[in-house]
Amino acid sequence: MTVDDGGIPLEDWAFAMRGIRPDSITTIKTNNGTFNSRTVPGVGSAEILSPTSMQLLQAVRDDTVDAFVAAHPDWGGRLRAGGACPVDGAPSAVRGRATRVRRG
Repeated sequence: MTVDDGGIPLEDWAFAMRGIRPDSITTIKTNNGTFNSRTVPGVGSAEILSPTSMQLLQAVRDDTVDAFVAAHPDWGGRLRAGGACPVDGAPSAVRGRATRVRRG
């Protein structure tokens, strides 16, 4: 697993999320949960995002992820007790998942 922490120590991420309930988290799979690795000259192996994954990232930017998930229900799901995704039973942060916290 690779974590893009933006230079923030993982302990700080964990501390900042301490008050978030697991049932307030929705997992979302990029590339619909599949790997799409390609060799990029000068870079090496890179994960290529599908057009729909790019729509997801645009939805994150526009704060319209709820509409994206409604339009692509097979791309995500609510966490169950124990942290498993109801779509495929995988723990969160596995196989290229983005995690979104619902506020309120």
